[in-house]
Amino acid sequence: MALTRISPERYFAEENAREERAEYFDGEVVMMAGAATAHERVLRGLASPLYRAFEAGTICEPFAGGNIRVRAGRSYVYPDLVVACDPIVEPLPSRVLVNPILVAEVLSPSTEAVDRGAKYLAYREIETLREYLLVHVDAPIVEVFRRVEGGWLAVVVEGEDARLRLTSLGFDLDLGQVFRSRIQEGWTPDA
Repeated sequence: MALTRISPERYFAEENAREERAEYFDGEVVMMAGAATAHERVLRGLASPLYRAFEAGTICEPFAGGNIRVRAGRSYVYPDLVVACDPIVEPLPSRVLVNPILVAEVLSPSTEAVDRGAKYLAYREIETLREYLLVHVDAPIVEVFRRVEGGWLAVVVEGEDARLRLTSLGFDLDLGQVFRSRIQEGWTPDA
């Protein structure tokens, strides 16, 4: 829910002073909700192989858990997972990542509309962004939006045996591994 329309400078001042995180959508501040256990497990399954493949100090680096703020057009948001490659640009004093090549959001009932709407539109404005992933929590499904010449191409990858090719990183993800904890639970969402 939007609180009020404010300037980016005021948003940064308030964001740095409060404990809870909030996102900024072109003047509107939206408080972030906490993540459910299923969300955290799927995010860990998605991020773990990327952390192993791209350790700190390599050309590309993943950041997960919604702790890295990203500038997307006139918005400042906290993706669930973001990958940036050298140089990793965080201009001071705002400490905002401005050059991600991959962003992923794990869908939940409370965030899905924003992830598919305002965030998707904002992410499309990032010139360096090559892939945007929408990762389902209740089934092994990943929607991939890839920047191609002239626009964006949508691809859906699904199934425990499927492999997701991250073209921006030249890396394959095994959906069975990403969703392993959810498969073991029998796909009962606990949002």
